[in-house]
Amino acid sequence: MSVESGIRLALYPLLIMTLTACAFSQSPQPATDFGIMPSFGAKTGFEWRTSTPESQGIDSDDLTGILRRAARQGINLHGLIIYRNGHVILEAYPPPYDAQTAHNIKSVSKSLLSALVGIAIDKGIVSNVDLRISALFPEYFDAERHPGKQELSLHHLLTMTSGLDLDENGPRMNAVFNSNDWIGATLQRPLVAPPGQRFVYSTALTHLISGLLSRASQESLLNLCQRYLCGPLGFENLHWQTGPSGYNFGGAELYLRLRDMLKLGVLYLNGGLWQGRQLLSSEWIQASTRNQLPNGVDEQPYGYLWWPVNDGYKAVGWGGQRLLIIPGKRLVIAATFANPNGFERIFEGFDISKLANAPLAPNPSAVNNMHEALQSLQHPQPWPVAPLPPVAHKISGKTFTLSGRGETSVIKRIGFNFSVTNHHSFSIDWGEGNRHLALGLDNNFRITPTGRYGRLPDNNRFALRGRWIDTDTLVLELVPVGEPLHLELTLTFQGELVMIKARLNPKGREINLLGRLSQISGFHWDKRAKASLQNKLSCAADPLPV
Repeated sequence: MSVESGIRLALYPLLIMTLTACAFSQSPQPATDFGIMPSFGAKTGFEWRTSTPESQGIDSDDLTGILRRAARQGINLHGLIIYRNGHVILEAYPPPYDAQTAHNIKSVSKSLLSALVGIAIDKGIVSNVDLRISALFPEYFDAERHPGKQELSLHHLLTMTSGLDLDENGPRMNAVFNSNDWIGATLQRPLVAPPGQRFVYSTALTHLISGLLSRASQESLLNLCQRYLCGPLGFENLHWQTGPSGYNFGGAELYLRLRDMLKLGVLYLNGGLWQGRQLLSSEWIQASTRNQLPNGVDEQPYGYLWWPVNDGYKAVGWGGQRLLIIPGKRLVIAATFANPNGFERIFEGFDISKLANAPLAPNPSAVNNMHEALQSLQHPQPWPVAPLPPVAHKISGKTFTLSGRGETSVIKRIGFNFSVTNHHSFSIDWGEGNRHLALGLDNNFRITPTGRYGRLPDNNRFALRGRWIDTDTLVLELVPVGEPLHLELTLTFQGELVMIKARLNPKGREINLLGRLSQISGFHWDKRAKASLQNKLSCAADPLPV
């Protein structure tokens, strides 16, 4: 539940637009030992203890099942932490991720924004949730033309009941985020219902909250967070993208380490108390995490940018980002994915309501099984190093020029360099120049700094690995580290042709491209070769270019 279309501000934009419109080595994070985790809150001097699951009333076999489901192809788990009774009982990072990676948490940002609103009220920066938007943005209001908009309040933004003609990931939201003034474009949308009477989820409203808090405090939302929330919690590698007017995004595009996302959950679990300091009032936590929608407005309950669920509440971000808090069970789960249903899939059959309220009997065998599953997930076995197929030698050092129709044509060229010493590379040109990426063919990602997306030094990286699945078909997995995205390219070579099936997860949209070796002069398309390639891949959804 976050922004996808029209606002890909930091990602290799043309390639991602192509796929969504059509619908250095790194060591994995070692398994956590039982005991103290010194680096977990180093900047605040705070340490969370780790524990066996049984000591905290959870069966290790249940967690082993979660890890094994996460290892299945297609789930694309990036990180998972399970915290209960003041202890971390499971922390996992499949490669290319680790504990220090800042991840785009998408609309989980909204729930952190809700905390900042509560803090702003506590500090007197804004009066209360009944504050009229027109009081801080009078330049956008005309009482004669839009009298109903004068009623628009902070409460309506927090509950997604503005009554404005908006949507999420649709043409109305795109019109807002393609403008040069996101706040003005949002407030200029016509009213289609009186404020407070219709629930329409839209990230545009949370950018308006960001602007409101910034104008009221006379500082950026990020500075406000660092002063009152993110700083005291010891967040590291924090970044929040900004819009054209300089306001931080607000409801999306916040990059956090998973451990820091978990800290937000622990703060809420503990009623706003952190190391003896009341960072956030318990009254605000209670109000913001219960249903704030009037009866009959929507079947799905919604608080102040939190989603109430049975016995708790959650924050949800596009692509599978989750922060789940169950106060009665003293449980917090934080997870990042590139799969919209990843959380539900790996926790299938895990019944939180049945978690024991007392320690279980020790079970060393089950704990060992869990650690073996964790090691397997975080340290995948390398593939046997097989000789390169003949086609690899034929195409090494050469370039393919790609053809496509419409938006598919933004991918201009690709090329490979294969080496007998396993130092391979892949080059791709999507209209912004050629990018040379290290390629692992041994089941280990190779990491290449690119400087082409994100704003953090740790995040300007692409991870790439591949595998020859037969003598003329190569599958590549390309991961922009820190984004909820995985790009899979299936390339089939035949003669001077290459056919590419490109699939972007989590959306799962595909495009087909056809390429030819650039060095072949006077080359003409061979219809029989194209037909053979199409038949082999069984992916003729889009006609091949001619």
